[in-house]
Amino acid sequence: EFLPQRAMLLGIPIGLFIIIYLEKYLRQRHISAIWKDVFFGALYGTLPFVHLHSFVAVSLVIGTYGVLCIRSWRTTLNFVFASSLPIIAWWYFFYRTSTNNSPIEFIKGWYIQDSWLEIAKFWFMNLGIFLPLALFGTILNGNFRNPSIISGWLLFLFGNFVKLQPWIWDNMKLFTWSFILIVPTVVDSMEYIANLFDKRISRIGSTFVLMLLLTISGFAEVSRIFWEKNTNLQMFSSEDLALAEEFRSFSKPTDLVLTSDKHNHWVSAVAGRRLVMGFKGWLWSYGLDYSNTERDVKAIFEGRDAGHELVKRYGIKFIVVGPSEHQNFKINNDYFKNNYPVALSKVDTTIYRIE
Repeated sequence: EFLPQRAMLLGIPIGLFIIIYLEKYLRQRHISAIWKDVFFGALYGTLPFVHLHSFVAVSLVIGTYGVLCIRSWRTTLNFVFASSLPIIAWWYFFYRTSTNNSPIEFIKGWYIQDSWLEIAKFWFMNLGIFLPLALFGTILNGNFRNPSIISGWLLFLFGNFVKLQPWIWDNMKLFTWSFILIVPTVVDSMEYIANLFDKRISRIGSTFVLMLLLTISGFAEVSRIFWEKNTNLQMFSSEDLALAEEFRSFSKPTDLVLTSDKHNHWVSAVAGRRLVMGFKGWLWSYGLDYSNTERDVKAIFEGRDAGHELVKRYGIKFIVVGPSEHQNFKINNDYFKNNYPVALSKVDTTIYRIE
């Protein structure tokens, strides 16, 4: 989960940094300096810009600490004040004006959405003994009173019953946070089981068996990918790289380019130029309404009467007609040849310049 989630690689350490602060200055009642309250509050306020799911997860953790461990109104007010400014800025500049049509939806059992037995079976098949050990460890040593552990379980329930974005897989980001927060309870359970044995070799053996049971499904999946012969996936061909290099030489970074919505199109991914409409899968997963733009893109590629006016309205500087454009759209090649000069033509790709 960490590998494809670039923003999460920054969201996780920021969130953990804030949780450590909460643990030290709220739960353990250490006296906090004003600058620390302001610093961590401001840091929390940056999370919507960095990684939204981490912001949701840490917000739940903060709420749990606030209910169970609030000790100083001064610390609380400093933290809230410092965090509110960047959060308000995020809402004003990004969320307020967005066309996001992604209402929160209540679900049952994340991907399964079936009977409770099937949901339990799904999690056991995927996590093995992780959840039973975590539940046992939560009961041990009064861990059920620990705000971070309570937050981990609440996030697990939240991810099973609430969908925040159209793509239901995105709840995996909440589950990742849940597992991070409750994994100490698994360690407690493993330590408790190991201490049931008198001999050192038995304690080591029991720990090894538990570790094997906890990681065997992940090991099997990684092994499958490692040994499978057909796992080489080409991102860009040598022709794509050559096109991108030449296109960069006569275009500007601010130029708007009309292409297909291929997720790894060389125009955006290699040449670094702006697109009229990016990958529809990502637009959909963010709940963005791209239907009007998609309709206009089709009209331009098909060479309809309104196409020339649409090109002017969007401010398009170049139009790329290549294999992915032919695959995704009905291209009127005669329209482009008769109306726009060719800026570059190589093999099966033609780039038209809009003057």
